[in-house]
Amino acid sequence: MLIWQWGLIASSALLFVVLIFTFLRYLSLKKQVNSSDSEKSDNAKSSQGDDISAEEKEQWLGLLKEQKNICAQLLSNVPASDFQNKAALSCWSIFLEVEIKIIEQSVPHSEVMGLLDAFKSLLSKIDKAQEIDALFKSLKVNQSILNELNKIIQRASDKVSAQVNITSELNAQLEKLRNELKNEVSLDDSLALLRAEMASLCEFAERLKLHLDTVKDEEGSAQYIDALETFLDEAKESTFLNSMRSELDSKVADLKQLAEYQKEIIADLKEKVREAKEGGR
Repeated sequence: MLIWQWGLIASSALLFVVLIFTFLRYLSLKKQVNSSDSEKSDNAKSSQGDDISAEEKEQWLGLLKEQKNICAQLLSNVPASDFQNKAALSCWSIFLEVEIKIIEQSVPHSEVMGLLDAFKSLLSKIDKAQEIDALFKSLKVNQSILNELNKIIQRASDKVSAQVNITSELNAQLEKLRNELKNEVSLDDSLALLRAEMASLCEFAERLKLHLDTVKDEEGSAQYIDALETFLDEAKESTFLNSMRSELDSKVADLKQLAEYQKEIIADLKEKVREAKEGGR
């Protein structure tokens, strides 16, 4: 409901209270005038009292008609969809019309209260309608608050879900790093075996050279010496040793690649941890 509508309701209630007060005041004054008239014996004073009562009656009628015009103007400005305010203003307009008729027709005080009682049920219904409207607005406000709370909870749930996803990804990266480290251990073992084999071959070649020198000094069989020299010459260019060197170079390259990959994973893990910390703030 708009502010001007609330102002309209407040002004209607205020005018209604003023009307009740003025009407009761009018009845009190009228009663006093009637009692004073009954005590006066001469017709001159009685006619003078009647003239004063008629003058006051015109003043009250003018005031009530002015209020009725204000009510009609307010009623014309109320939107058709605002049933509550239209009903309140219509009730006020009818009440003013009844007051005007009561004053114009000089209805006795005993009958006036019966006419006014008819408005009690209408006013009670209007009060209930306003109470229901206030409750409905309160429910709408509470619903809006609940919607905002649901949005906050959803955002918090999304953050928690994102953090869980980051944690899962971190665990996967760590598991992958562990597997790579296991492979690194096996590569180290393979390299150690290759080094041992190459060392054995080199030691064997050195022993053959020493044995060849000994055979030459002892002037052994020339054919045997030629065979040893041929074997040593061929061993220098042996395809087996070359393949061993190639395999060793390949293992070293794998180790370098694994080291680079480990650096990338560690950098990625640091970035994920930083994002997780920022997301938790």
